Amino acid sequence: MYGTNMVAQRKLLGRAMFACTLAGSAFAQPASPQACVAKVLVPEVTILVTEQIPETPEHVEIRVVPAVYETVTEQILVRDVVVDEAVSAPVREIVTERVETTPQKTGIELFPAEYETHTEQVLISPAHVTWQVSDGPCDLESHNLAGEDASVAQELGVCPVIMPAKYRTETRRALVREQRVETSIIPAVYEDLPTEVVKVPSAEAAADIDPLYETIVRQRLVTPARQEAVTVPAAYKTVEKQVVVQPAHISEQEVVCDSAITPEMVLALQRALQKAGYTVAEDGVLGQGTLRAMRSYQQQKKLMLGRLTPETLASLGVPRD
Repeated sequence: MYGTNMVAQRKLLGRAMFACTLAGSAFAQPASPQACVAKVLVPEVTILVTEQIPETPEHVEIRVVPAVYETVTEQILVRDVVVDEAVSAPVREIVTERVETTPQKTGIELFPAEYETHTEQVLISPAHVTWQVSDGPCDLESHNLAGEDASVAQELGVCPVIMPAKYRTETRRALVREQRVETSIIPAVYEDLPTEVVKVPSAEAAADIDPLYETIVRQRLVTPARQEAVTVPAAYKTVEKQVVVQPAHISEQEVVCDSAITPEMVLALQRALQKAGYTVAEDGVLGQGTLRAMRSYQQQKKLMLGRLTPETLASLGVPRD
């Protein structure tokens, strides 16, 4: 009995050492009691950057500063000195006098600039090669993958894929017609006021009657209207772009050794994948169905992809013991 157990243990140890010494896609020497080093797909690393793009160009606006007026009052004679009727009867007549109530003005009419709205495609993510989980054959030759790299990609169940560039439609304003100003003369406003004057005075001395005045209100120009040019700076809008700082690549990373993958660990892995929304059988076997679900989860979470890694177990909350 004792000898049988020793033989079985030696066979198990031999398989584990073989798995950890295969070249390229196989495991190297264990890094820890439950970890080995093997080639996996390391996902691409992207960062979000912002960029300022022009929306409205810099331009000069003509602004009109209106004229300033003040209100003044004036006394206008409407009846001259007259003689008492009891003493003498002078000859009087009514004359009309034109009084300026509003001075001549320069009218300024401002016509705003005219713009057209244009749309343009702004690059937010350039075309690049990434990797995706695939169950079928890959077109590896078009990506210059052959030999060991091709074998590793097939073993990990991933294929290189060209991700097309992504654009976003942005609008911007283009100047079609500049702002312009037109001036015109607004004539003065007058008011006709009747005034009684003595045409023929009395021949005899008599008592004078004081003249009669009327108060009028008029506008007097203080500061004329003027134009001033103001430079309006360009307006910009912020766009966000995804920039790949490290492309996806295959490299050696820490993975869970085959000898450490127990049925209990696989069963916990399958239940965690089910909880995450994946359909897998609870049989404790790390078969193709479980591997496909695990790789899809790794791709979704941007984890190292292809093999069971400590990173994946931690993300799913599966203990390594």
